[in-house]
Amino acid sequence: MKSDIDALRERILKESKGYVTAPRQDGEFTVKDFQQINSVGADRAREALERMEKDGKVLRRKSGARVYWSLVKKSKK
Repeated sequence: MKSDIDALRERILKESKGYVTAPRQDGEFTVKDFQQINSVGADRAREALERMEKDGKVLRRKSGARVYWSLVKKSKK
């Protein structure tokens, strides 16, 4: 039988999952990183990334309030 503390921990984990920001993973970047690399403003960077996502060039991962982007790996032919 689980203790009250174990049950509480599980509930906290379950309820807080969408609120805790997972750290940036290898190969991921932010809009700010994209801005700096391309010397553009935030709106232009976001628009470019959204178009790239539609074209299948990048993937978006939302972690809480943060958004991370990564390049799509090229398939070997």
